[in-house]
Amino acid sequence: MQRNLTFRTADSGSVAITFGLIISALMLFVGLAVDISRLNNVRSHLQASLDASSLAAAKLLDTQTATSADVHALAEAYFEANMKSGRMQGARTQNFKATADFATGTVKATVDVELPLFFVRAASSLKSMAFTPSSSSTYKTLRLEVAMVLDVTGSMNDPSADGTPKIQALKSVAKEFIDTLYSENPQPGFVRVGLLPYSASINIGPMAGLAGYGADHCVVDRPGSAAYTDAPPSWSAPLSRGSVAMNPFYSCPLAVLQPLQDLRDVNLRNTFKSNIDSMIASGGTAGHVGTAWGWYMLSPNWAPTWGSAYAARPYADNIQKVVIVLTDGMFNMAYNNGGGGLNPVEMVDPAVAGSAPYQALRICDNIKAAAPSSQAIKVYTIGFTAPPEAEALLAACSGAANFYSANNSSQLRASFKDIVAKLTSLRVSS
Repeated sequence: MQRNLTFRTADSGSVAITFGLIISALMLFVGLAVDISRLNNVRSHLQASLDASSLAAAKLLDTQTATSADVHALAEAYFEANMKSGRMQGARTQNFKATADFATGTVKATVDVELPLFFVRAASSLKSMAFTPSSSSTYKTLRLEVAMVLDVTGSMNDPSADGTPKIQALKSVAKEFIDTLYSENPQPGFVRVGLLPYSASINIGPMAGLAGYGADHCVVDRPGSAAYTDAPPSWSAPLSRGSVAMNPFYSCPLAVLQPLQDLRDVNLRNTFKSNIDSMIASGGTAGHVGTAWGWYMLSPNWAPTWGSAYAARPYADNIQKVVIVLTDGMFNMAYNNGGGGLNPVEMVDPAVAGSAPYQALRICDNIKAAAPSSQAIKVYTIGFTAPPEAEALLAACSGAANFYSANNSSQLRASFKDIVAKLTSLRVSS
């Protein structure tokens, strides 16, 4: 028997309507997925472009002559160049900004972006998506200030394990050290090095007027409260001249210290190496005096004493100050702070107050503590055919990680090369 379907029971139309609704919803979801994918792609491309622009501009800060306008122009040029590579999918950018923080070496880049929505707008009032991505980059090349405190005592005339006179090996390797530092092609002012040859005293040359005039230009350990500090010379914190009355083995080396020099200047660089070549070995070992003057050379407190051309810069996160101390023997010459009256055995005992090793360790500790940890002066020490007790002293001064032991020319060269590798590393964050 045939039955007639009523309007109540007929369902073919509702299936069609339901199917249509499902299709519409699916198309909306697909469209939304497409718009979201476009948004993610645009965001990714923009972020990469901003990162490149902010880092390029941050590098510009290291030229020391860059202005805010220079930074903005370079960042915008990098951003526009990256934008030309496509993948913007209809997005519009405006109000690009790059701001520089010269104190920290940081550049922040931002841009306003509007991305039209192709599918979502068909089902809603949302016509576009607006957002402002940003990127911050910090680029700091370590500016180096290095004080080379080098032993030119009489024993440096003796041969090392390979037969080469130690003073000859030192001269060769020290000049290589200068050339290697320069080979990084630093900007002007980025690498500055000072030379401090020492033996029984240290010859400060034209600066001798600071200690009063006399027969020579050499000074010894400072007396009193200034003995273990970087207080600049004054009436209350004077320098001290040595004499045979203070220590019968007193002598004054011919080699004169050389203040911090900019290795970018070829004439200064050549003069520096000529001064290394002219070093003559003689006398005893007042290593604590040389170490102290390495500190004075790097200390901002001494800036007025050295004068503007040679003054150390203030402590900062992007300035690495370094003292390198080399010796082939135990420190055995002291004059003040109780050291002048010691016998030869006491003079080399780190536990005896006033001895050269005792004074050296106190100076080393204060050098490393003179600035916050991120700005602290690093001390590297090298024992060149030195006896075990001298190596122990050096390791205690610098810390074991910064101590090197060398018995021949090759090992000495390797020590300086390792120090150079540490000093020339770049510190970059973004």
